[in-house]
Amino acid sequence: MYVRPALSLVAISVFALLGCDIDSTTAKTKASDTRPAAQPKATIAPAATAEVAKTNDAAPKTVAIAKTDDTRPTTVAIAKANDSAPTKTNEPTAKDNKDEQAAAPPIQLSGKGDQASSKFQMQAGLSTWKITHDGRSNFKVSLLGSDGREVDMPVNEIGRYSGTQVVRVAKAGEYLLNVNADGKWSATIEQPRPSTAPAKPLSVTGKGPTVTPFVTLPKGLCVFKMTHRGDGVFRVKLYNSEGRRIEDPAAQLGAYDGSKAITIEEEGIYVIAVYANGDWTLNIE
Repeated sequence: MYVRPALSLVAISVFALLGCDIDSTTAKTKASDTRPAAQPKATIAPAATAEVAKTNDAAPKTVAIAKTDDTRPTTVAIAKANDSAPTKTNEPTAKDNKDEQAAAPPIQLSGKGDQASSKFQMQAGLSTWKITHDGRSNFKVSLLGSDGREVDMPVNEIGRYSGTQVVRVAKAGEYLLNVNADGKWSATIEQPRPSTAPAKPLSVTGKGPTVTPFVTLPKGLCVFKMTHRGDGVFRVKLYNSEGRRIEDPAAQLGAYDGSKAITIEEEGIYVIAVYANGDWTLNIE
């Protein structure tokens, strides 16, 4: 029954003889037991390596450069500017389609006796004709289109003639003149396209057939006061800027002194053609 305690005492005696301290042995054992705590330190090193790897993977500077190269905002802005350039170039063309047609250069024709003139191009709309003749017999000018149809030309005189007339061309295209004359003749054709004109009042004097300057008339009533000191036909015709006849304020034979109120339906630019063989006056109020 006393064997085990005796063995313990023997063991203690042995340690005592060897000079070993039981507590120090226990501490060494504990120290050896805590050595595995150094292993987490070994694990920390890989963790630090892992962080470095993440930093390298993120490479924020490299990524930012790649994005800058991919997006290229400056290049894109230039490309957009180039793409929009045709639109800016076309805007004036889209706008030119709405503007009034530009005036064509004057057309000058001349000849002697009965003659068909060379062909020429006409715009649609208003045209003014300065015509002269130095013969003694019948003088008639006819304007023909490429389809052979005759355009109204108020020139059918006898003997010498010099005057300006308004002619409206309904369709743009190729035209020529048929002239009946016994002397030299000339025709200067202009196709004005005014965008502005002075407002009324207008006061004009002249002799023979003449076209007045352009005038802007307001919507509403306008009073035409006219005189004529000749023995032939006296006619006053009002045209709009497109060459359409709006009204005849006067149509008399011989001397005339009178006035007429005209209703202007639309404010715009107008011109007046006066047909006379004597002195005349015109005032628009």
